Amino acid sequence: MSLGFSENSEGYLIPHENNLALAAQNPMQEAQQWCRETLVMDSSCVVVGLGAGFHIAELAKQKKMKKIYVVDSRPGLVNVFRKQFPELKDNVEVVIIENGKSLLSHEIMNEVIQMNLSALAFAPCWPKNDLLLKTFHRHLSGRSPESLDLFFKKYGIRKDIQIKDESGQRYLNIRDLELMIQVDVPTYLRLNCFRILKELIL
Repeated sequence: MSLGFSENSEGYLIPHENNLALAAQNPMQEAQQWCRETLVMDSSCVVVGLGAGFHIAELAKQKKMKKIYVVDSRPGLVNVFRKQFPELKDNVEVVIIENGKSLLSHEIMNEVIQMNLSALAFAPCWPKNDLLLKTFHRHLSGRSPESLDLFFKKYGIRKDIQIKDESGQRYLNIRDLELMIQVDVPTYLRLNCFRILKELIL
């Protein structure tokens, strides 16, 4: 991976990976549009993809987020993000993960499950890493076989899963599963179960 930076007309540094920009020519406009189209129900969430970071700054501003976790695989993006958006130092935590297996055992995965965080994807900054970052998003949204198992353990669901995805890269949906939900799960956990199942339907 070759990571570099160039200055745009407003003086911001825009990252490039293998000569492909990780943000649009007007990164603020791109960020604003993404945020308008993004539904976030809570005051905390996790975002896959740091890129130039404009979308993170806009998310914090538009949605009044108290805490944003950002998961990416490129440590070279972090220092520039911190310098360009110093006001976000207290409510944005960037987590650098090397591979999908490391994510499953990382504390951020447990945080997402315990806090029932929405997992958002900023695909415009994925160009050369799109398979890896897609895997991150599949895990964090509970739509990979490995992460679904972790979510179901948390919510007390017994399951018999038969996965029809041979590529190992597709997002699971409800048609991929055979489920049996325990009736003795507490109501507050049952509601979270339905949230996970709803993600699988989309």
